[in-house]
Amino acid sequence: MVHRSLGLLGLMLMVALVSGCGLFAAGPGRTVEKFLYALEAGKIEEAKSYCSSELLDDYGRKLTQQFATVPANIQARGGIKATEVVEEQIVGDLAQVVVRVRFGDGGEEVLAQSMIKENGAWKLAAGK
Repeated sequence: MVHRSLGLLGLMLMVALVSGCGLFAAGPGRTVEKFLYALEAGKIEEAKSYCSSELLDDYGRKLTQQFATVPANIQARGGIKATEVVEEQIVGDLAQVVVRVRFGDGGEEVLAQSMIKENGAWKLAAGK
C-alpha cells in the first residue's frame, strides 16, 4: 500500500513539474478561443489578460471601452455556439491564428489574429 501511494505521489509530482514547464500551456489558437469566451461572458479583465503588454500599453483604456460593448453584440447573435481554429502558423514567439466563430443565430465569422509569446504565454498582439 505504501509503495502504491509513493508511486501515485511521484506521478502527481511529475505532472506538476511538466505542466509548470509549459507543456500543457494553451497554444495561440486556444488562447484566442479563451479570449472570445471571456468577452462573451462579459469578463473584461480576463479578456484583457489575454492581450499583449504592448497592446495594453497602446490601447488599454480604449480596449476596455470596446470590450464592454462586445457581450451584448455576441448575445444579439445568439451567443457563441462553437469556435474552430482553422489555421495556426507559429514562427518562434510569433503566430498567426485564424478562428471560425459560429453563433446561435446560424451566422459565422472568421477572425484572423496576430499573437506573441510573452513570459511563456500566448497573447493577442496588434496586427502589423
